[in-house]
Amino acid sequence: NFSAPFLESKPDEGTELLLQALDWTAKLKPEKIVAVEIKKSKGKITDTISEEFFPPCVKKILSGISDGRKRSVFTLAAFLRSANWPWEKVEGRVLEWNKNLSQPLPERFVRTTLKWHARQQREILPPNCENEQFLKSIGLCQGELHCAAGCKNPINEAFKNFARKRYEKIEEEKLKKEIEKKSPKKKK
Repeated sequence: NFSAPFLESKPDEGTELLLQALDWTAKLKPEKIVAVEIKKSKGKITDTISEEFFPPCVKKILSGISDGRKRSVFTLAAFLRSANWPWEKVEGRVLEWNKNLSQPLPERFVRTTLKWHARQQREILPPNCENEQFLKSIGLCQGELHCAAGCKNPINEAFKNFARKRYEKIEEEKLKKEIEKKSPKKKK
C-alpha cells in the first residue's frame, strides 16, 4: 500500500485553492464590465441625477458605514443606475466608495455584484425604504423626518428633489423675465 503525505487532502483545501486562483487572476487584469442598456419609459426623467439630490440614506451610505456594507453595494448599484448614471460612473463610484470604507469589502465581491447589475436587462430599483432587510435594519431610513411624505423608495426622493429644483429654476427665470419686461429700459 503506497502512501504519500503530499497527496493527502485537507478539509476545504479545494475551496481555498480556488479562492487563491480567483484572487490571483483578478490581480492580473481587472475585467471590464459592460452593462446592458436599459430602455426607459416615456415621460421619465432622463437626466443624470447628481449627488446633491440624493436622499439622506444614500448620502449616509456614500459617507461610509460599518454595518450593512454588502447590502449597500446592491443598494448603491441599483440606485445609481436608476438615477441615470452611465455604467462607467456607477462602477467607478461604487469601487471608490468601497476603497474609502474603514473596512473595505473584498473587491471580488463588489465586482461580482456590479457584474450582476450590469447584466440585468430590466431596471432594478433600490430596495424600498420600508424593507426591513436593507435600509431600515441598518439604521439608514429615517422616514418622513428627512424625506418627503409618502416616499417609498430612495430613487423617488432623488427624482422629486431634482424635479423640485428644476421647477424652482424655471420659476426663477420666469420671474426675472417679468421683472425685465416691467422695468424701464435705459437709453444710451
